[in-house]
Amino acid sequence: MQFKRILSTFLGALTAVGCIAATASGAQASKLVSGVAFPGGSTKGSSVFLSSDPVYGPGYSYPTYLINTLKTGKVGSGYNLPTINNGNDILPNVGKFREFALYYDVPNLGPAADSGLQVVIQTADGFSRIASPISNLYNSDNGFYTYQIDLLPGDFSPAFSPDQVVLRTASVRYTGSIGPIYMFYPVVVGKNSTLENFDFNFKTTPDSQFNNGN
Repeated sequence: MQFKRILSTFLGALTAVGCIAATASGAQASKLVSGVAFPGGSTKGSSVFLSSDPVYGPGYSYPTYLINTLKTGKVGSGYNLPTINNGNDILPNVGKFREFALYYDVPNLGPAADSGLQVVIQTADGFSRIASPISNLYNSDNGFYTYQIDLLPGDFSPAFSPDQVVLRTASVRYTGSIGPIYMFYPVVVGKNSTLENFDFNFKTTPDSQFNNGN
């Protein structure tokens, strides 16, 4: 079954969390993820942990980070997989990297945040790669649009082939102007296994910088 079809069944049909089984190897590696916020008052970004996503609500275990850049064009804020403040942790090894996904909600049926989004990954070969995602409208409910970021190995710059490398860290960086967005449900797909939302633990206090450098 293709990854996109798994996610479509899961979120589009509001299937219960436990319906998708995923086993991640490398249990010694970190599964702790965090929002990223920067000091600096109104000139930089904030990240606030929420126990549930505002669209799907408390009936679904979708921890969320409310991300706000606070001022357009500044450093912004975002999401770290894994958190950087617990040492030099890396994501569990799921095999050669195949796909990365994340969801976010925009209040008031707002537009996609593409112009202010970047995804930065670091792979086992020591290189960092950047993608500027094109979000897909996924759902409309409760006054929110839900968008999906879905990236394949060739979407990153420099591009690399599927099954070429192992993903070590990822960060989603937002410097946009559409206002606060709610980031939730990260997914990392490897050749051997998959990490999904319920595989992670979510840190309630934000990191002060992004992983993969600044």
